[in-house]
Amino acid sequence: MPIRRVSKSNTTTNHINKGIGGGNTIVKRVTLGRPVKRVNADNGNLVNLNDVDAYAAEDGDVLVWSDETENWVAQKLLDKQIINGGQY
Repeated sequence: MPIRRVSKSNTTTNHINKGIGGGNTIVKRVTLGRPVKRVNADNGNLVNLNDVDAYAAEDGDVLVWSDETENWVAQKLLDKQIINGGQY
């Protein structure tokens, strides 16, 4: 049984008879998802994320992962990082 493809821009119908290798292509099921009706955009604040503690963030802070609290914490101190500047 050929696959039928209907174009929405015009009312033409194309039949596809041969698949890869010259054999017939058999499609058992085609499932389409439901369209998203409305998406609400967030204001983009980091403090709205569950695992970010940035309420007391100051100018120059960076987010650093804390194993103790299992959160990203805003701080200036980088005491556990290894920074490799390369060779010059």
